[in-house]
Amino acid sequence: MGDPSPVQKRLCNPLDPRGRADILALVFESPLTLWSVEEGGRFCVWTAQKDPLVPNYTLSPSPRQQTDLDNPGMLWALAPAWKMGFSACDELTAYQLPSGTPLWSRTCSSWITAMALGQGPLPGQPGKLVTGHDDGSLLLWDLAAGNKKVKRLTAKTTGPVVALAISPDGSLIAVAGEDRTILVLGPDGACQTLCQPNQASSHKGPITGLCWGGKKGQTLFSSSWDQTVRVWDIATNQPRILLNSHIGQVTAMTCLGRPTLPSPNDSIAVAGFISADDSGHLHPWDTHHWELLGVPRELDAPAKILAPSPDGNLLAWADSARRIHIIPIRDLDLAEGPKTLDSTDPRWLRDDLFLDPQTLQLIHRPVDGNVRFWQIQSQGDGTSPTPPCTALVCTLDGEWIWLSEQTAPPARGSRILGFQRSLFGQWVLASVFEAAVEQITSLALSDDGKALAIASHFGPEVEIRSLPEGIPKWVWGSDWPCETVQSLVGSDNGEWIIGTIDSMATGFGPGHTWQTGPDGAKALDAVPSRVLVRKRSTNQIARIDHLGQLGILVQGSFTTPPECDGPWQAIAFSPNSQHLALGGKKQISLYDLDRKKWVGSVETTAGVRALVMDGSPSAIWAALCSNECCLVSMSSWVGSDLPPNRGVL
Repeated sequence: MGDPSPVQKRLCNPLDPRGRADILALVFESPLTLWSVEEGGRFCVWTAQKDPLVPNYTLSPSPRQQTDLDNPGMLWALAPAWKMGFSACDELTAYQLPSGTPLWSRTCSSWITAMALGQGPLPGQPGKLVTGHDDGSLLLWDLAAGNKKVKRLTAKTTGPVVALAISPDGSLIAVAGEDRTILVLGPDGACQTLCQPNQASSHKGPITGLCWGGKKGQTLFSSSWDQTVRVWDIATNQPRILLNSHIGQVTAMTCLGRPTLPSPNDSIAVAGFISADDSGHLHPWDTHHWELLGVPRELDAPAKILAPSPDGNLLAWADSARRIHIIPIRDLDLAEGPKTLDSTDPRWLRDDLFLDPQTLQLIHRPVDGNVRFWQIQSQGDGTSPTPPCTALVCTLDGEWIWLSEQTAPPARGSRILGFQRSLFGQWVLASVFEAAVEQITSLALSDDGKALAIASHFGPEVEIRSLPEGIPKWVWGSDWPCETVQSLVGSDNGEWIIGTIDSMATGFGPGHTWQTGPDGAKALDAVPSRVLVRKRSTNQIARIDHLGQLGILVQGSFTTPPECDGPWQAIAFSPNSQHLALGGKKQISLYDLDRKKWVGSVETTAGVRALVMDGSPSAIWAALCSNECCLVSMSSWVGSDLPPNRGVL
């Protein structure tokens, strides 16, 4: 991204001789004043000054005050209402802020891994502090009665405590353990379990945070590396809804101080909740209808901490690039939220990547739609044969390329373009037909190349056309009209595997994976497949589901091989061996399906969007989020069998 807009400013001190340091805690002291603690123990006060001539905020380029504290601890909690800050390791230390004067310190019997602050009995008076420890124990500190009043709670997690949150009225304490268990402790010592690892409603990855919200503060939110935020109804002790719009691990979330967001038409205010992930996007939510308000906002770097101002007008965040940002809530550009999934929505950005079997060209359609033909031997690239397209697919013999193109406004609809290889090796436009499906985001071919499946995230229908003329054959529609198509793949017996998802994760589940054909359809399971691939000329099908988990289709159902927990972003079969390549965030791994074990893993310079393998099990081509392609060699694990003169594109 370029420089921030006038309403989004970066807060950092470029003249600081220490350089930038990670932000460990961030909170508003007042509607225009921020407190932060950096790694190494530096406490800072930042001020945002409102410009009377413009409706936006201008921010000071350097902090108003800096204080070096005598504790470089990595776990901090700030309480501006009490003028206090707390550092935790194997002891708990309290500081008077903003002066930075140490108040007291207490040694604990185990290491502190999480902290949460509750309101005091009177405004400005210290209240409760809860600490979670690496042995699963919990300590309740009554700060109003002094640092000597400490109570060990009876509840305990089986592993280290990873997240804590105290409800706004101070009556409930939410606890998350490393084992993905969530507990809620009541004022009378009662303990209820919201989820356990073996439950269907539990997180499939480590929990990263907890926070309370809702009209009465009785709704609990939990975030996880499984790319989801789960919403829990404490009154019924049941999961309420699943927010699964993220394409990365959820790193931060918050309910606004005054829990309202402007509606898209700016006529009413709606309950506000904001989450962030490590793909670098902010997701603003209307928690009344549980709708995403507009397209997620792309940031310069992933947000690690979110902090709303007390009046709900400003949002601040600290990012992974060691910077603090601040923006007025009303400048989040909350356009009309999509009722179905948009092909331009960052949640579903996906590349198409194919290897031409005749010329060994790498054909890459990145998310910008401009197709590139990479001459692998010379490391050159060609240009797209057409204006930016929305999806692309190649026949197994390398004779045809089929791609979709959105019709230019004001016309509505999509076109399918077929390019055939000429005798001289050039691509010639040989077929054009109109598709009934708008905003095409997925194309799939049958093995013989005579049938094309066309789908969009805007509806549940999949249109099947015969090729090359494009004559309609039949249309498949989901039995659940609220679901939209997320992925599809052909098969060698005239059937298709289709992944559908409920865009708002309402109803009885987030989606389904279907096996369908002209004679009917059946749901393989109630799990949406975000990415589907099939090994050429076989019935071997693999998928990545909406949580980033791997599944292999075996005897009509998807199973996860041992030790294959994700989240994953891309997947590809080796055409000539029983190997499976999987791409995660800046990582590519190779799995041996026969031996059911990992072969090896390498790091990439950017996130992986698509993978393809040629005949060598060690040659893996990857399309990266940087719109580049690279060759990853696993030859050190599976043998030196890469073709010569290959390079990185």
